[in-house]
Formats: sequence, structure tokens, C-alpha cells
Amino acid sequence: MGRMPSATLSTGTGQNVEPRAGSAREPRSMLFAVLVGLDSLAALFAWTLAYSVVAVPSRGVGGVGHLVLTLALSAITLVMCATQALYRARTSVVRSVETLALLRASASTGVVALAAGQVFESITLAVAVTGAVASFVTLRLGRSAFTSWVAGQRRRGHFVRSVILIGANEEAARIAGILRDHPEVGYSIAGVAGDRDEYQDAGFVEPWVGPVAAALFAARAQSVTGCIIAPTAVDAASSNRLAREMLAQGFHVQMTSGLSRVDHRRLRVQHMMHEPIIYVEPANAPRWARIAKRAIDVVVAGTTLVFVAPVLAAVALAVRLSSPGPIIFRQQRVGRHGELFTVYKFRTMVADAEDQLEELIEHNQRSGPLFKLARDPRVTPMGGLLRKTSLDELPQLFNVLHGEMSLVGPRPALETEVAEFDDELRGRLSMLPGITGLWQIEARDNPSFDAYRRLDLFYVENWSIGLDLVILGRTAFAVGARALRMLLPRRRGDVSMTATLD
Repeated sequence: MGRMPSATLSTGTGQNVEPRAGSAREPRSMLFAVLVGLDSLAALFAWTLAYSVVAVPSRGVGGVGHLVLTLALSAITLVMCATQALYRARTSVVRSVETLALLRASASTGVVALAAGQVFESITLAVAVTGAVASFVTLRLGRSAFTSWVAGQRRRGHFVRSVILIGANEEAARIAGILRDHPEVGYSIAGVAGDRDEYQDAGFVEPWVGPVAAALFAARAQSVTGCIIAPTAVDAASSNRLAREMLAQGFHVQMTSGLSRVDHRRLRVQHMMHEPIIYVEPANAPRWARIAKRAIDVVVAGTTLVFVAPVLAAVALAVRLSSPGPIIFRQQRVGRHGELFTVYKFRTMVADAEDQLEELIEHNQRSGPLFKLARDPRVTPMGGLLRKTSLDELPQLFNVLHGEMSLVGPRPALETEVAEFDDELRGRLSMLPGITGLWQIEARDNPSFDAYRRLDLFYVENWSIGLDLVILGRTAFAVGARALRMLLPRRRGDVSMTATLD
């Protein structure tokens, strides 16, 4: 049989191109292998621990039998992780979503283990519950370490997917800004295809590669792996044609929704006579959720204060003896609905720290109204230790009990900061400020004010009890990791994990 002629595709510019050969193995395939390996070790450790701690001898099941069951339950854990899309970037890129998926995967494995217990006597209720809980903890710890490592590698330019951004309007510029602010996401924009005038007006720093019609040629020339299309910048006919041609050429195709600060879980893809449309769920939290949030605040804050009372006393004594000045630092902050309140912290700076601020403003490492200085000379040696362990935040639990703050919420801002907020950003004042929050766990070390703005407003619009619990869990992991890192020698270039207010 003679060789079939190769198919050609129209680019819409009157020219045809040959389908490109299969792309080289993408760097993310290695990350996938590493992640599966870490999850395998985490699951194996969890179920081995469950059998070692709570298993009881049973007839007909010896050491080899326990080993087989441990391996089987570990494998089932990985399968459950796969069913929760935990090996897809769209799930793992957002830690709050990933954590909920890990919780569901671990719980599902526990249920399967309970069902298997009807056949294997050695799988008791205690084994199933311990294994499920241990699986969640070890998987979360392993993935946190993996995420921190990958984030550091991506900031150095490794494991990055190169893409063409199609569109040059405001929406496209917003997407480009997000990818610049968050290199840990793993995308690098090789070029922007769109209207030249819009490109110049939007202030892109990425190179312009031509009009939309030239996007396919630019993608082939730049050796990228895919494209991101901003539909609001491209007419419907062009975006449809481009998507099909890019897919046929073996490129990944992603399209933005044009919606900002809308949780993807509020979006449902439907069809209207076989045409895809997006249904947006309302964002209003039910009344019971608000009551539950306050109940969690009171119970957790009150219980924590009881258990850490000796720690509070020890820290207070250490602050008093380490440097002159008050034990508690008090500062006016802006709370819900713009009401002022006094926030409490253990003092971590010299007594006249606020008077020295003007001298340090020019060294600010953040954009916008926020102030941050990595090596702030005002911080005392004891204060540095308290900040690294987050112990300086403990007095804010009294703010929570007073109803001035919540455990989770936007960072309580200074009056001078709020004065520079626009009307949209002032929307964050509709909720109680929090000791920790989405911005603190996702982008606390990010100097971009846009990240602060975007994440705080996203939380305000999309908060839920589930998201709050994930943030609290992530904060606990981060604080624990920081404490552990203090005990280990610090290497140059390590990625820091923070979960503190200031």
C-alpha cells in the first residue's frame, strides 16, 4: 500500500502547515513520577504504621499476609488519589483543593479497608481508621515538601511549561501578571499574539509575536508546549479555529473564563443544544456556615489558650528579660466594616520600632502599601525566634474570643494601608480579619501586591467551612515545618514557608 499523503492544516492566513511531530517528553512527566513515588512511600508508611500499632493477631494471617494486605491497601490509596484527580495539575496546583481531595481519598481508602475487614480478620476498625488518618497526614506532609521543592525549582527556571498567550487585552494582561507573580505555577509565556496596539497599551513585558492569525506559527517557532487563549480578546470564529488547529498540532490548549475571583467549584459546564455554556453558582454562604465559623473560632481559640497557658507565660517572661519594652505589642487595625480594634501580639521588635519605620520605607521589599523587610533591624533576637515559630501570634486568640478577629480571614490591615485601597479591595472589610488566611498560606512571601489583593478578595467571595479547615490545617503544617527547619541546617536558596500575620 502506498504511503498516505500527510494532512495539512489551514492557519486562517491562506497558508497551510504540516502537523508537527510529537513533542519531546515534557519535564512534568518526571514530576509525575516523583509525586507517585512519594505518595507510594507515604501510603506504605501509613498502613505499615497502622498494622504495627493497632493490629491484632488473627488466625491464618502471618507476617507475609500482613505484608500483602499492607501493599494492597497502599495500592488502593494510590488508586483513590487518582480517582480524585490528584495527579492532575488542575487539582494539585491549588493546595486547598488538593487537601480536600487528599482527605476524600484517604477516607475512601478507609471505607474500602473496613469492607475488606469482613473477609480479612486482621483489618479491624482500629486498623482502618488509623491507616486512613495516617495516610492523610503522610500524604499531606509528603506533598507539602514536594510542592515547596518544585516551587523552588520553578523559580530557578526548571520544570516550566512554555506557552503562547493568545490575546492582548486586559484579561490577557491579568493572566500574564498572575503567571509572572506566581512562577511556582509552572508556566512561562514565550510570547503574546494579539492586537499590537492593545499589546502596547496593556504594558506586557513578554515579547509580541504577531497578530492572532500568526499564533500557530509562533507556537511552532518557539517550541512551546501549548497556548492559553483569552476569549474576550479574540473573536469567536478565530478562537474556535485556533483551538482546533492547536489541538491537531499536538499543543495543549487552555482558555480563560473571563471571570475573576470565582472558585472553579462554582462553575458548572452545561450545554445548550450541544453548545457548551458555564453556569455560575451563587457565592453566598448559608447562615448555618456563619454560625459554625463563629463556633469553631470560640471553641478552638478557647481550648488552645487553655493548653498553651504555660507557653504564654514562658514567652512573656522571655520577652521581658530579652529587651526593654512592653511584653505585648498593641496596634490599631481595621476590622470588619471598617471598625478599628486593637490587635495583640508578643513584642518582637525594639520598643521604638514604629518611630524607625520612616527610615526603612525606602528599603521596602513589597509593592503597594504593604511593608516587608526580610532582615528588619528592628526585630530583636528573641523576636526573630518568636516570628519563626509563630508564637508571637498567640495573643490574637484573645482578639478571636472578643469577636474582633476570626481564626481564618483576610489579614487585618493598618489604617494607612486601607487608605490606599480602592473601592473593590475595601470589599475585604466585609469579613472579620483572621490570624491566618488564604494569602498567608499561598503567597505570604510573594512581594506582589496583586497576589495579596487577588487572594484576599477570592477568599471573601468564596469562603466556606471546608476552605477554613483546609487553611487551618495548612497553617499548622507550615508552622510545624518552620519549627522543624529551625532544627536543621539552612541551605542557601531554601524556600521559606510562612504562616504568620506580619
